[in-house]
Amino acid sequence: MGCDVTEEKNLFSKALSWLYPEVKAQCQAIGVQVREGIREDFDKYRLKAMAVSFIGMPVGLHWVLQRPDGSFMDPGVGKNSLSFDELVQNSRSDFRFAGYYDTGISIVLSA
Repeated sequence: MGCDVTEEKNLFSKALSWLYPEVKAQCQAIGVQVREGIREDFDKYRLKAMAVSFIGMPVGLHWVLQRPDGSFMDPGVGKNSLSFDELVQNSRSDFRFAGYYDTGISIVLSA
């Protein structure tokens, strides 16, 4: 199994790159390419880094799995979601004031 790390430029990915400047070099040192996402990535399984929010304020990071059909599996709450909106609703049903923001950073898995 192979993987690449993709970064869609947004406020969160830029903030994480600033907070953790060494991570890109560490990925490249172990042979993992860091690149912008491409259309073909949507046909693959992706581990997506989510910013966890509490009352709208980002407080941490959490990984969820996004399937090629666009659905999600969240190991934190143990639930499947058909969409990103449902993913956020599921997190709020278990943790009332919590939510997710997409950081734009994914690990794209390939066979």
